[in-house]
Amino acid sequence: MNDPLSANFEENSSLSLSAENEDLFVSIYECDKQKHEKHADKEDDIFAEANEYFEDIAIDQCVMTSNKQPSPYVHQSSQHPQQSNEANEESKHFIAVTVKDPRKVGEGLNAYVVYKICTNTNLPEFQLDHAEVTRRFSDFLYLHSKLVDKYKQLGTIIPSPPEKNAIGTTRVKISRDESTCNDFIEHRREALERFLRCICKHPTLRVDPNVVDFLELEGTLPRSSSSSTMSSSSRVLRFINKVGENISKLAIYKMDDAEEWLEDKQQQVELMEVHLRSMYNNVEELYAHRKGYTISLSKSIDWLSTTEEHVSLSRALSSLAETLNECGYLYSSQSNADFYILLQLVNQHLGLCQSAKDSFQERVRLYKLCKEDDAMKKKMMASKNEMTASCGPEDGQGQLSSELQQTSSNIMKEMKWMDDTRASDFKEDVTQYMQIMLNQQMRLAEMWEAFLGVAKDIS
Repeated sequence: MNDPLSANFEENSSLSLSAENEDLFVSIYECDKQKHEKHADKEDDIFAEANEYFEDIAIDQCVMTSNKQPSPYVHQSSQHPQQSNEANEESKHFIAVTVKDPRKVGEGLNAYVVYKICTNTNLPEFQLDHAEVTRRFSDFLYLHSKLVDKYKQLGTIIPSPPEKNAIGTTRVKISRDESTCNDFIEHRREALERFLRCICKHPTLRVDPNVVDFLELEGTLPRSSSSSTMSSSSRVLRFINKVGENISKLAIYKMDDAEEWLEDKQQQVELMEVHLRSMYNNVEELYAHRKGYTISLSKSIDWLSTTEEHVSLSRALSSLAETLNECGYLYSSQSNADFYILLQLVNQHLGLCQSAKDSFQERVRLYKLCKEDDAMKKKMMASKNEMTASCGPEDGQGQLSSELQQTSSNIMKEMKWMDDTRASDFKEDVTQYMQIMLNQQMRLAEMWEAFLGVAKDIS
């Protein structure tokens, strides 16, 4: 950039822009400009616009190295050389996952959308270094349900998949014009990719056999029970069970021997969820504002310029209309960054907060079982029935206490992983988001500076 404004900015700012970043912005800007051209030709690929946007702005955030951090409550001593070598070997492992090329299969109410999942990894648990499989939305739900069944009772934080949307899904099924559903499908594709990437950052979940099969085993997987057809009685029973679970979560149960660190973390998660939800609502409003930016003002000024008899004033009004029109393209590009980067980032960590709360609730459940068994044991001893008192409750109490202790220890490790993941994700995505905003603000300054020269020529 050779204009004085950008030269002065680069000279005085510590965030100087590279040529790659300038090319990055130009490609985003031109893409959105072509989108809003009235007589632009339609793309052959109905998903080309979203894919092109991500190819231009996406920073490679797929490679997640496995770097296990020490727990905050365990004193660290010097590592044995063999342990150090094992840690170095583990840090070399990576896995990169991409969800792309959504495609509608079938017609009518039996139609569905499949997504191509590309995986590159050197983890020893995988048989293939590179794998490509196709999965539908119900497959993602089934994977999540399998992980919940296996790890929830251990206090593991399990990333949440995108929520089901009956209205959007029905529109995709019955719509003959696939371009009308592009936004819904692309939003879901982005959410599914974030879901898989978050799983692949978890040191335990990413090597689970269910995840390995999901990423590299070609073929049809079992469908999620939540998306399959159920009888009316099954639906009623499932609804009653869900209501009971929600009521138990609302009930406040005081744990007498709760660790202070866990109690502080639970309060932190609840407070964080409140702030993240507030941030989500604010970003959603910002996204809607920028996406709803209209060029009606630029059209009015353009019409005014055609009726203005003063030549230099007419030229200035026409230039102003063109500048405002260009600003509309930039606002549209900014709205894409608002949604695909910032809004999805906040939504992802809202899901992690909910999963963390479920882990704490699981610990409360085990604690209540321990207390109930302890009360039963005391009642038996009070009745002086030695035979009954010496039976199973002691063994059950010991097993439950062991499970409670193991769950508490696992929750501490999971909270450390959640904190590290949140810091890493926010640093990466917010840096990417701010770089895009910086590029676009510089472009806005260039356009208004160019118009200022035209305005000064009015005589």
